[in-house]
Amino acid sequence: MLTRPDLYEFTRGLGRQAIGIQDFKGYRKAWVRMIGQFATSKAGRDKGCLYVIVAEEEDFVWLCDGKQKKPETPKKKRRKHIQPINAWVEESLLERLKDGKKVYAEEIRYALKKYSERSAKDAPFIRSEVHASDKRY
Repeated sequence: MLTRPDLYEFTRGLGRQAIGIQDFKGYRKAWVRMIGQFATSKAGRDKGCLYVIVAEEEDFVWLCDGKQKKPETPKKKRRKHIQPINAWVEESLLERLKDGKKVYAEEIRYALKKYSERSAKDAPFIRSEVHASDKRY
């Protein structure tokens, strides 16, 4: 069992408050509060889709994209099937998600759009055309 100083050392640098520790075959895994965090799907037919985490349980999270999965009927997915992104929604939306207040699909779509635009600006330029020297004969 981890003592309080060990727990602090283990969870330091995660950026959010740890809510639980799980021991599995000698490995320690910290669960981090993920509500309001952006995530992509790693498995399933929605693989690669961008979502916002609107709720969480021990091993499950509920995801919303504002189009197909609205806040009223979010998608339930295991934690191991998502890839969290180190970015969160704006503070006003985050507070309402944590408090369980009404959140509209338009707000989720707007947050995803802002994140996509911001990450597109930060992404390096990718060359799409093929140069003659790159061709293989």
